[in-house]
Amino acid sequence: MIKRDHLATIPHQPGVYLFMHRNTPIYIGKATHLKSRIISHFYQKKVNPKEKLIFQNTDHIRVIPMMSDFEALLLEAKLIKKYEPKYNVVWKDNKSYLYIKITIHEQYPKIFSTRKENDGESLYFGPFGSSRKVEKLIRELRKISPFCTQKKISKYPCFYSKIGLCSPCPNSVEQKRDAERGLSKKIYRANIRRVITILKGKGENVQKELEKKMNAYKKRED
Repeated sequence: MIKRDHLATIPHQPGVYLFMHRNTPIYIGKATHLKSRIISHFYQKKVNPKEKLIFQNTDHIRVIPMMSDFEALLLEAKLIKKYEPKYNVVWKDNKSYLYIKITIHEQYPKIFSTRKENDGESLYFGPFGSSRKVEKLIRELRKISPFCTQKKISKYPCFYSKIGLCSPCPNSVEQKRDAERGLSKKIYRANIRRVITILKGKGENVQKELEKKMNAYKKRED
């Protein structure tokens, strides 16, 4: 069992932590502040049966510091999918985990959350333990690379297009002339590819791409 003094070396930064039993993860979580989050588990075991069992079966804790909470969320989902830890599965109130779904075969791929992998035509990323985590990821992704979450195309630009989170908006693209529509479709699909790259854990590629664009704008004093 892990004791209180074992927590002294845990860093004060975002990251993912794994409660380990004989080198097998039995619980995986993410934290904005690793040390505070793991210490909170330590105190919760006194009143929470789940926490008590986790600590009783843990022989060491592995931590993976990250640069941001956003990156920690992505890594947590990847590791839960890979290891299917015992205590991430048992206490989920009989609900399936949430996934981020990308409808890649549509003319304008959409991105939204879903409860389970339910078709063979879309990309799925996850699992995520709560709708709060999925909503946070989608919100942050849209700031980096805008996309649409509406399931049907209409004749009018959506609300999010007015604040730069859906750009180009598929609703307005369809109202353009052929040449303009073709260019806007390419831009929109490039945005979707950028999101997929990030969700695959290759965010540094997107960072390099954006820095290159930024430098080009700077040279033009734009």
